Amino acid sequence: MDLPIAHAPGPNDTCTGGAVTGLVMATPMEAAPLLALAGLTEAPEATLPLFLDLRPARNVVLCLCGMGPKNAQAGIVQLLQRYAVTRVINAGVAGALSDHLAVAAVYRVARTFRWPATGPAYDCQADAWAHLPPVVLATVDEPVFDPVRRAAMAPHAEIVDMEGAVIAQLCQAHGVAFTALKGITDQAGAADRPRLLRNLARVSAAVAAQLWPGLAA
Repeated sequence: MDLPIAHAPGPNDTCTGGAVTGLVMATPMEAAPLLALAGLTEAPEATLPLFLDLRPARNVVLCLCGMGPKNAQAGIVQLLQRYAVTRVINAGVAGALSDHLAVAAVYRVARTFRWPATGPAYDCQADAWAHLPPVVLATVDEPVFDPVRRAAMAPHAEIVDMEGAVIAQLCQAHGVAFTALKGITDQAGAADRPRLLRNLARVSAAVAAQLWPGLAA
């Protein structure tokens, strides 16, 4: 993925100094608890939903990219081009591929890759979240909810999502530090789609409770 980086700020996105942290989350439901904690301001001119706090003590931009690899790519491109972010954090929910992971627990991603596992893997930084247990994340094009696919992936990764490795790949290509935090909503099984929806709000709140203090540190 070739990406020319050119910072072209709009009238409402002037940084007031210091490095800018980009946050990427897929859906409004995942982001709602963080927005309630952080008090970010929406940027009306953005092509994707963006929420900002560009005061020197914060310098945070949150992009709601939508679900899936293509949307994740569009989100990180916007952050890199428009805000010249110096680190990116992908936060949200994931399915468990390991039966040993607890639903509603929050994990930090140590390494991520696109499934099938034929390409490179990308190491992730711990930053302020080194206290969280590390996991390996596989990123897929379509939701799993399939015991056969889950069994094939389980020897290679502990959790699965649809965005993380795409964001990690672009961050690595452009020398931007990358961190990912994921909360577990379900076990990625055949009957787990309703379970994901039931758990989404409380798991998103757990992710926000870990994410925001680390950003403020």
